[in-house]
Amino acid sequence: MQWTQQNRSFAIPFHSGDGLGCNYYRIPALITTQQGVTIAAMDARFGGLHDSPNNLDTALSLSNDCGKTWSKPTLPFHLVDYADSDARLPLRNGAMATKPSASTIDPCLLEDRETGRIFLLVDMFPGGFGSLQAKTGSGYAQIGGEACLRLRKKGSLSFRYYVRPDGMICSQDGQPTAYSLNAEYELLENGKPLFVRQRRAIVGKTLVRTKKTDIKVPMHLFYADSLFQAEKTSYLFLRYSDDQGKTWSSPISLNAMVKSPDMRVLVTGPGCGVQLRGGEHAGRLLFPVYHVTAGFREQSCMVIYSDDHGGTWHLGGGPRYGREIGMMSESQLVELPDGSVQVFARTKAGRVATAHSADGGITWSDGALVPGLPLAGGSGCQLSAIRYGGCIDGKPAVLVSAPAGPGRKHGMVHIGLIDRKEGAAAPYTFAWNYHFAITGPEQSFAYSCLTQLPDDRIGILYEEIDQAQSVDTTRFEAISMETLLAEKDSL
Repeated sequence: MQWTQQNRSFAIPFHSGDGLGCNYYRIPALITTQQGVTIAAMDARFGGLHDSPNNLDTALSLSNDCGKTWSKPTLPFHLVDYADSDARLPLRNGAMATKPSASTIDPCLLEDRETGRIFLLVDMFPGGFGSLQAKTGSGYAQIGGEACLRLRKKGSLSFRYYVRPDGMICSQDGQPTAYSLNAEYELLENGKPLFVRQRRAIVGKTLVRTKKTDIKVPMHLFYADSLFQAEKTSYLFLRYSDDQGKTWSSPISLNAMVKSPDMRVLVTGPGCGVQLRGGEHAGRLLFPVYHVTAGFREQSCMVIYSDDHGGTWHLGGGPRYGREIGMMSESQLVELPDGSVQVFARTKAGRVATAHSADGGITWSDGALVPGLPLAGGSGCQLSAIRYGGCIDGKPAVLVSAPAGPGRKHGMVHIGLIDRKEGAAAPYTFAWNYHFAITGPEQSFAYSCLTQLPDDRIGILYEEIDQAQSVDTTRFEAISMETLLAEKDSL
């Protein structure tokens, strides 16, 4: 589905008629590769628009013509403890969800320009759990000098088993059992696959019930009916593609590398990561993440990074912030001309917050609110930020998309011109001279993700949601830079 209007072209990569049988999509991620392929990812929310716990998978679509047409979506992360449902949920009941389901949520995309490898990072939660229900811990323990996934038998409260790196499940005393995990985290007994009966959701007027079917699906470790159970916490999982998003690797759990045992929730940005081009840390891969404490009392953005093309990952740092900011949670990263990094983050303060790192994301300046970047008040909203590949008015530039408000309304793309500030702790300033309205002041605009297309237009994938459980409310637009620059100092 594609159309044009006033130098803007529109398309819908993810919609109820795209062949997946999913009516609800949220949380856009978007990149354009060195080969000119535009890759989009979103949550395929088969259980309605509610976050985890819910029946959520990760959908992905490709475009080879700057977003004019898109491939039929695939599901690189697809948990099947609950059948994919095309049921329409009652409007204005956003609390309805398939809550016992395992889920993946909040995709984030990144390309390694040196290898051409594409990375897809998501949050994964065991059945019936999400950020609000997650327990403190990484899910791993050091056993014999190796990080091993901790397990308990279903029905037991004690974690008396663990998974060796080769997939073998051992008892607490180190003795191998008859059980193991394959590369997809599915359980085997004596090398033979185990199965569970798939469940399906039955949608009523006010609640969603579940029922077991006669369909048998492989027993995944994160399913509520699995014989063995992992810790009920948040997990970061990664897949990679070496063919521009057509096929994907087996999943890789990052928790043992990046999540400390005292953390409760460590989750993605979401949106896109960056690879540094210049400076001391050229080649470093960076994903935005954030840490959440119990009761969501504190939400702090951080980074994870890799210096070996994604082979190993490490937890970096994040900025400190004061009460006037309240939180710096979902964030996006931009590389500056000298190879340093600027973060732009969600707050509750009605404006975007920012901070600077001169050492590739390890340490950061204190967070500060940006006067020229309004952000939906109240709980705030995720935003997108990218570095423009050329110059504007003779200067390098950053683009930021976010709802200006009130609430999640009035979607804007802001363009900031980067200038050097000699001798300062934060060596660059941003002049937010251009502000382009994606939607009108009363039109809804929630999460978004920006990319620069091969034809130099700016692509944006965003949520246009005006009520709970609404269908077909995601949009992709391609907008020329000439159009974006037509509105100067309009805020």
